[in-house]
Amino acid sequence: MKKSKCERPVWQIVLGGVLSALVVLLLLSAIAAMLVLNGVLPVKSIPAAAAVLAAVGAFCGALLTAKQLSGKKLLGAGLCCAGYVCLLLIGNLAFAETPPVGFAVIALPCAGAAFAAALLASRKKGRSHAGRRR
Repeated sequence: MKKSKCERPVWQIVLGGVLSALVVLLLLSAIAAMLVLNGVLPVKSIPAAAAVLAAVGAFCGALLTAKQLSGKKLLGAGLCCAGYVCLLLIGNLAFAETPPVGFAVIALPCAGAAFAAALLASRKKGRSHAGRRR
Protein backbone atom coordinates (compact mmCIF):
# COMPACT_ATOMS: atom_id res chain seq x y z
CA MET A 1 0.00 0.00 0.00
CA LYS A 2 1.52 3.29 -1.11
CA LYS A 3 1.55 6.30 1.11
CA SER A 4 -0.36 9.23 -0.30
CA LYS A 5 1.72 12.32 -0.69
CA CYS A 6 1.35 14.80 2.11
CA GLU A 7 -0.99 17.52 0.95
CA ARG A 8 -0.41 21.04 2.11
CA PRO A 9 -3.18 23.07 3.71
CA VAL A 10 -5.16 25.39 1.47
CA TRP A 11 -3.80 28.54 3.09
CA GLN A 12 -0.23 27.52 2.24
CA ILE A 13 -1.14 26.90 -1.39
CA VAL A 14 -2.95 30.25 -1.61
CA LEU A 15 -0.05 32.05 0.09
CA GLY A 16 2.38 30.50 -2.40
CA GLY A 17 0.19 31.74 -5.26
CA VAL A 18 0.04 35.26 -3.80
CA LEU A 19 3.79 35.38 -3.34
CA SER A 20 4.40 34.13 -6.88
CA ALA A 21 2.00 36.78 -8.21
CA LEU A 22 3.93 39.46 -6.34
CA VAL A 23 7.26 38.19 -7.70
CA VAL A 24 5.88 38.20 -11.28
CA LEU A 25 4.56 41.73 -10.77
CA LEU A 26 7.92 42.89 -9.41
CA LEU A 27 9.84 41.43 -12.36
CA LEU A 28 7.43 42.82 -14.94
CA SER A 29 7.43 46.22 -13.23
CA ALA A 30 11.20 46.35 -13.45
CA ILE A 31 11.01 45.57 -17.17
CA ALA A 32 8.31 48.21 -17.66
CA ALA A 33 10.36 50.80 -15.77
CA MET A 34 13.32 50.06 -18.03
CA LEU A 35 11.09 50.49 -21.09
CA VAL A 36 9.77 53.82 -19.79
CA LEU A 37 13.26 55.11 -19.02
CA ASN A 38 14.52 54.11 -22.47
CA GLY A 39 11.59 55.89 -24.12
CA VAL A 40 10.04 52.75 -25.64
CA LEU A 41 6.92 53.01 -23.49
CA PRO A 42 5.36 56.50 -23.35
CA VAL A 43 4.77 58.05 -19.95
CA LYS A 44 1.05 58.49 -20.73
CA SER A 45 0.60 54.73 -20.92
CA ILE A 46 1.93 53.95 -17.44
CA PRO A 47 -1.55 53.52 -15.80
CA ALA A 48 -2.66 51.10 -18.52
CA ALA A 49 0.62 49.21 -18.28
CA ALA A 50 0.22 48.98 -14.50
CA ALA A 51 -3.25 47.44 -14.90
CA VAL A 52 -1.96 44.92 -17.44
CA LEU A 53 1.03 43.98 -15.30
CA ALA A 54 -1.17 43.53 -12.22
CA ALA A 55 -3.52 41.31 -14.22
CA VAL A 56 -0.64 39.18 -15.54
CA GLY A 57 0.66 38.75 -12.00
CA ALA A 58 -2.80 37.78 -10.76
CA PHE A 59 -3.17 35.31 -13.62
CA CYS A 60 0.13 33.60 -12.83
CA GLY A 61 -0.58 33.35 -9.11
CA ALA A 62 -4.16 32.17 -9.57
CA LEU A 63 -3.12 29.59 -12.17
CA LEU A 64 -0.46 28.22 -9.84
CA THR A 65 -2.95 28.07 -6.98
CA ALA A 66 -5.71 26.47 -9.04
CA LYS A 67 -3.35 23.85 -10.49
CA GLN A 68 -2.22 22.78 -7.01
CA LEU A 69 -5.71 22.48 -5.53
CA SER A 70 -7.51 19.22 -6.17
CA GLY A 71 -11.01 20.67 -6.02
CA LYS A 72 -12.70 24.06 -5.91
CA LYS A 73 -10.27 25.68 -8.28
CA LEU A 74 -12.36 28.83 -8.66
CA LEU A 75 -12.41 29.34 -4.90
CA GLY A 76 -8.63 28.92 -4.67
CA ALA A 77 -8.01 31.29 -7.58
CA GLY A 78 -10.42 33.80 -6.05
CA LEU A 79 -8.71 33.62 -2.66
CA CYS A 80 -5.32 34.08 -4.31
CA CYS A 81 -6.60 37.10 -6.26
CA ALA A 82 -8.22 38.60 -3.16
CA GLY A 83 -5.00 38.24 -1.16
CA TYR A 84 -2.97 39.69 -4.01
CA VAL A 85 -5.27 42.69 -4.45
CA CYS A 86 -5.34 43.29 -0.67
CA LEU A 87 -1.53 43.30 -0.58
CA LEU A 88 -1.46 45.75 -3.49
CA LEU A 89 -3.92 47.99 -1.62
CA ILE A 90 -1.92 47.79 1.62
CA GLY A 91 1.26 48.62 -0.28
CA ASN A 92 -0.44 51.60 -1.89
CA LEU A 93 -1.76 52.86 1.43
CA ALA A 94 1.59 52.36 3.17
CA PHE A 95 3.90 53.93 0.59
CA ALA A 96 1.77 56.45 -1.32
CA GLU A 97 0.49 59.61 0.26
CA THR A 98 -2.66 59.75 -1.85
CA PRO A 99 -5.58 57.36 -1.39
CA PRO A 100 -6.19 54.87 -4.22
CA VAL A 101 -8.92 56.65 -6.18
CA GLY A 102 -9.02 54.35 -9.18
CA PHE A 103 -8.29 51.08 -7.42
CA ALA A 104 -11.05 49.30 -9.34
CA VAL A 105 -8.95 49.84 -12.47
CA ILE A 106 -6.41 47.43 -10.94
CA ALA A 107 -8.79 45.11 -9.04
CA LEU A 108 -11.20 44.28 -11.87
CA PRO A 109 -8.56 43.07 -14.38
CA CYS A 110 -7.02 40.99 -11.58
CA ALA A 111 -10.38 39.37 -10.86
CA GLY A 112 -10.93 38.66 -14.55
CA ALA A 113 -7.45 37.15 -14.84
CA ALA A 114 -8.07 34.93 -11.81
CA PHE A 115 -11.35 33.73 -13.31
CA ALA A 116 -9.60 32.93 -16.60
CA ALA A 117 -6.86 31.06 -14.71
CA ALA A 118 -9.44 29.00 -12.84
CA LEU A 119 -11.16 28.12 -16.11
CA LEU A 120 -7.84 27.14 -17.66
CA ALA A 121 -6.86 25.02 -14.65
CA SER A 122 -10.21 23.19 -14.53
CA ARG A 123 -10.03 22.20 -18.18
CA LYS A 124 -10.03 18.43 -18.72
CA LYS A 125 -7.01 16.96 -20.42
CA GLY A 126 -7.58 15.28 -23.75
CA ARG A 127 -10.95 16.87 -24.42
CA SER A 128 -9.85 19.09 -27.28
CA HIS A 129 -11.86 18.43 -30.40
CA ALA A 130 -10.26 21.13 -32.52
CA GLY A 131 -8.12 18.79 -34.58
CA ARG A 132 -10.62 15.95 -34.89
CA ARG A 133 -12.57 15.43 -38.12
CA ARG A 134 -16.03 13.98 -38.26
